[in-house]
Amino acid sequence: MQRRLDLRGLPPPQPMERILAAVATLPPGGHLFALTPMRPLPLLPVLEADGFRWRLRDLQGGGTALRIRHAQPAQA
Repeated sequence: MQRRLDLRGLPPPQPMERILAAVATLPPGGHLFALTPMRPLPLLPVLEADGFRWRLRDLQGGGTALRIRHAQPAQA
């Protein structure tokens, strides 16, 4: 399952709050793909502490693309 959020039009701290709410319900093996208006640097250590891995890519027109998944793969 992949969930997508486009948060580029939201002011801080709304993108961080919405991402944290979305990952709280992310099933094992699921991914969250979020577009953010800026690099969400305060969010990244929170994700790691909560057991998530992330990958961040700067977008050409501004903002970032953030992909988040559980640090441990889903068990069969």
